[in-house]
Amino acid sequence: MESSALWFCFFLVAFRIVIGDHVHEMMIAKRPSKFSWNNCNTTTPLPLNFTSFSLIPDQVQLGSKVQISFTAQVSKDIGTPGTVQVDVDALLHTQGTTLDVCKFTKYCHIKDVCSIVRTTKYKCPLKKVGKVHGDFQWENCNKTAVPYFFSSFSVQPDPVKPGSNVYVDFDSELTQDIGTTNTLRADLELTLTTQGTPIDLCSYKPFSAYCHIENLCKVLEQHREKCKNLIKILHMDCKCPFKKNKYNVPKLPYNLPEVPIDGIFHVKASLTESNNTIGCLDVKICIG
Repeated sequence: MESSALWFCFFLVAFRIVIGDHVHEMMIAKRPSKFSWNNCNTTTPLPLNFTSFSLIPDQVQLGSKVQISFTAQVSKDIGTPGTVQVDVDALLHTQGTTLDVCKFTKYCHIKDVCSIVRTTKYKCPLKKVGKVHGDFQWENCNKTAVPYFFSSFSVQPDPVKPGSNVYVDFDSELTQDIGTTNTLRADLELTLTTQGTPIDLCSYKPFSAYCHIENLCKVLEQHREKCKNLIKILHMDCKCPFKKNKYNVPKLPYNLPEVPIDGIFHVKASLTESNNTIGCLDVKICIG
């Protein structure tokens, strides 16, 4: 569980920095992107709403693998068999010409989606899940394929309540060993938006000392006991190297201190080694 524990340790630290108790952390490498997405409904909330959607790599290469991940909220049961229809507009812009892709495929208009869903492990109807009024969002924020990525990530409850238990649940995969050199670096961006005002926490002490760690392996060794206490439930040891594996963490509890604070807590975290991006996670949490 080492790598997932590493990320969770960073995640807890980000919480504790904002709440008043702190440890050590990470940030994001910004790169140009042409990929974009949005919920194209009006301002009126609809029963199905996406909170995150990513496609990696951004500039897809034909003949190569593409990673697609998303999270969505369902506010009421949908999917009565025979009643759910999907319509797709698909345009390809190339060499100054726009092509209507739907003229070349039969999958742009599906009258009974449930008949297709039945051939998978899922089934209709789609059930209402969780709350839909919170502001929790997450995504893998790298723009190219990386060794460490999340396939799911959730924080409950939404919004988070200070003074109560927070439950973190995620599935992730590390495809190569990391931390084999002294160049494993962690960077963190921390922003708390409260009463409409964003506060860059990394601009203030003591937060600034924890937002950029050049030698993460060394810091983990120095804080080994503290790190182990934070994530002992994961049965791991906080030290490098971290071995490639799949890491699935179910409903891990953490008690959030009770402090008078509310707003949107935004964390962008990245790991690099030898100047190569290892992974990037972007999380927004509603507190209050």
